[in-house]
Amino acid sequence: MIAGLLSDTHAIDEKVIKAIMQEFDRRGAELIIHCGDIEPQHVVGELFNNLPVFCALNQEQVEKPTFKAPPPSWIFTTPGERVIDIMHTRTYLGHRRSSDFLKGTEQSLLVFLDTMRKDFDGLRWVFSGHTHHQIFAQTRLVNFVNPGAVEDGFNGYEFAVVDTTTNETVFSRLGRTKPIIPTFSIGVISDSLRISQLDPGFWKKLAEEMSARDVGTIIHCGNIAVEDIGRPELERFTVYYNLRR
Repeated sequence: MIAGLLSDTHAIDEKVIKAIMQEFDRRGAELIIHCGDIEPQHVVGELFNNLPVFCALNQEQVEKPTFKAPPPSWIFTTPGERVIDIMHTRTYLGHRRSSDFLKGTEQSLLVFLDTMRKDFDGLRWVFSGHTHHQIFAQTRLVNFVNPGAVEDGFNGYEFAVVDTTTNETVFSRLGRTKPIIPTFSIGVISDSLRISQLDPGFWKKLAEEMSARDVGTIIHCGNIAVEDIGRPELERFTVYYNLRR
């Protein structure tokens, strides 16, 4: 399934949420995950295209009337009750957990993910908001995603899309004004050292994926086999390599 992720809508004009929903619709979103800091005026099914909505509440919201009677197909998570099944997958949906990553240490977040995985067998996704930063962290078993903030996001209205079929997470944003400089896409990969032996068709598949996303430039962050530099499959792209000494 495909899920549209957003967070920290606060008191944003509903026109912005509608614009993001148009993007979700274009990308095939089948449900919405809201990582918290939603205001009562936005708890409206029609605003989210009447899709199923999973939303994290903070402690102050739990007793408010609006959140005690959610619209049909809305499900709230609350402090102490954050683990639910979304997209047939065990998921942690909270709000403040990103602070462990941004204001604490990466290690504290990894400890949390490991602890949650042990306490909730099969946990696959952890979603959080609060810090107004788009964040992705991955262990071998769990993906951690913060879609960023709709209100007061970095240079625009931030959101993300998760595809559980391809295990793909895409971060995006809507600009506050129409950009003067044309937008473009850059592909980033890393650590492909033995990929040609493990998956001989990898470079062809990569080129097809990049072309489908209108990518013209690829950045390789390092740990590439010397014989893979200048792959013919990538000749249509401008490729930058980070080489080790």
